[in-house]
Amino acid sequence: MHQKNWSICLLNFLLFITVAIAANTINAQNINVEASFYGDEWVDRRTPISFNLSRELTSEDGRIALWIGNDDVTGITRIEAGRIIYPSDRVSLPSGKHNVKIFLVLEGDQWNEIAQFPLNVRTIGGIEEFSATPGLTLTNKGQLVEQKQPDIPESERPTFQDITGQINFKALALKNDWQIDFETQIVGVSFEREALRFRDLGEDAPRIDLARYQVNATNRGAKITAGHLRHGQHPHLLNNFQSRGLMYRQEIEDFLDITVAGTYAGNVVGWSNFAGFTDPGHRIISGTVGFDAIEDAPGVLRLEATTVFGAREPRNSFNQEAILDSETSRGAGLRLLSTIWDRRIRSEASVALSSFKNPNDPNLSRGENLVPVFRENRMAWYGDISAQLIRNLDFVPQIPLNLRTGYKFTRIDPLYETVGVFVRGDIEEHQLSATTSAGPLTVNYQHRRNEDNLDNLPSVLKTLSRQHNIQVQLNTSSIVGYDSSIPSWILPNLNYSYNYVHQFGAGVPPEGGFDESHVPDQTNDVYQFATAWQNTKWSFSYRFQHSYQDNRQPGRENNDFIRNNHVVAFRIAPIRQIDVGTNFNFDLNKNRANNETEIARRLGFNVQLRPVDSLNLRGSYQPSRRFDRADTRLQTQTQISAEATWRFRFLTYLQNPPGANLYLRFSRQETFRVDPFRDEPDENMIWTLQSGITLNLF
Repeated sequence: MHQKNWSICLLNFLLFITVAIAANTINAQNINVEASFYGDEWVDRRTPISFNLSRELTSEDGRIALWIGNDDVTGITRIEAGRIIYPSDRVSLPSGKHNVKIFLVLEGDQWNEIAQFPLNVRTIGGIEEFSATPGLTLTNKGQLVEQKQPDIPESERPTFQDITGQINFKALALKNDWQIDFETQIVGVSFEREALRFRDLGEDAPRIDLARYQVNATNRGAKITAGHLRHGQHPHLLNNFQSRGLMYRQEIEDFLDITVAGTYAGNVVGWSNFAGFTDPGHRIISGTVGFDAIEDAPGVLRLEATTVFGAREPRNSFNQEAILDSETSRGAGLRLLSTIWDRRIRSEASVALSSFKNPNDPNLSRGENLVPVFRENRMAWYGDISAQLIRNLDFVPQIPLNLRTGYKFTRIDPLYETVGVFVRGDIEEHQLSATTSAGPLTVNYQHRRNEDNLDNLPSVLKTLSRQHNIQVQLNTSSIVGYDSSIPSWILPNLNYSYNYVHQFGAGVPPEGGFDESHVPDQTNDVYQFATAWQNTKWSFSYRFQHSYQDNRQPGRENNDFIRNNHVVAFRIAPIRQIDVGTNFNFDLNKNRANNETEIARRLGFNVQLRPVDSLNLRGSYQPSRRFDRADTRLQTQTQISAEATWRFRFLTYLQNPPGANLYLRFSRQETFRVDPFRDEPDENMIWTLQSGITLNLF
């Protein structure tokens, strides 16, 4: 009886709570809230915001609570005559994107949400969105031991410990329809010869230097790029030239765009020459206008007009030696691109006119009166068309047929040069290609022919070249793969290729002082066959290559070379932690001119162990032997190496804990050499022990 009464009391209590909650919810739903801002607009941090209630609140409604994002800002909020006011003039709004929530809080800490609004707040500088991704990597590489025997000269630094650091920083900001992204890379070294500009500045090169930077500012159809960039799409005027400078691109309409760029005329790094395009004696300035003839179908028919003004002085770049002379060029070109028939036919055609000159360089003339170099105006033509004649034709079930063909043409006048791109002048080249595939079978064929001395000067040798290349690939494992009962590795993958090149002179120049023995005539034939079986736990492969260089030049008919190469490789990985491999390489090289045959044999063993995921152990043993059949020369070499790599993370309590890679590497090489030019055999040995650690701090 008592149990029944208790059940009735509990049921009545739950019913009372439910009715009360429902009543309060209905009461809360009768209150409408209107914000003073729009959800898709951005406001400043000091912009006043307020919320108007559809009616004034009573004590039965509860109290108002205002949240911006994850922060309860009720304590600084004013409520006046049915209006909620946030005092932005005294407490700035938090930057970023937030959800603003308004609650009615009843007695018993019961919270009812009555409204929610998106709020976008700019940063202090008026930026709407901002994100930054810093990165810092420190690397130590060192050599602990180096020993050489018997009489090998010591290295300049037999032992060392070098430290390098790299700072990467990326940032993205949005403001008033502008998107600005920035990235930079700064490199620091402890060893001065590894400084970025050591070749150029020597000991004055800074140890901490700017490797690259780039700033992009985009607004609707406009884009401004400063720093390291690529510009130019014309194959014979300016083709993806990379340097430091400034570029502006504007899409005037959906079918019309303009690009203007100015860059340094060589590779550049460092804090100096920050803009890159300010030196008129060493820069490239270009402009391109692109026009799509069909406005609603961009890319179907596009015309580009390009002009380039360039000047280059004999200066060192940070990664290349100085050029030998000053150069200036100006040029103009057209480029026509077309894509039709559902992108199955693509074509490109271009023509360029370049005016090139070598100005007087006092560093070369040294006060002497040299023969002046006149400005040369020359042209270059280029054409490329490819067509996919057959696309996924199911002439056999599950074996689609494809066929693509192509033709390329290039003609460059003698003495054609430009500062913007390196081209080989005085050449005409034709190239035909065809690629077909039928399921697992792929066949690719190419034919190329070229010639030089386009002006047919009688005192200059004209050389011709003919080349044929065919490649056949048969993925037999996919054939049995259609039947799930047959393992895919039961049949090997097969590859065959043949390359033929014939280079020869068109004849004996009548006015050049040549005879038949001076005219080259040589063919090269290279055959290659490869097969491989592969499984998840093992693999086996074999490759054979035969090459024959046939010299047909009068007086040098016996200067022929033959090479045969065999490579056999086997790998087994019974479990994930163990990977063992071996390979055998056999080379036979025959020189018919000297009637010499050289044989080389190389054997290799490799093992990789992963006792735990973070630890990697590698080892290799590679002996080799090279000798001739006449027993006059012999060279043996043994290479042994071992390496341990350990990857780990520290400060793991952080959200993105930093990581580290630590390695210890041992290598040993022994060489024994006998040849008829030495009185005694030459024997030497060198071994080193190296270590290093890389810290990816963030």
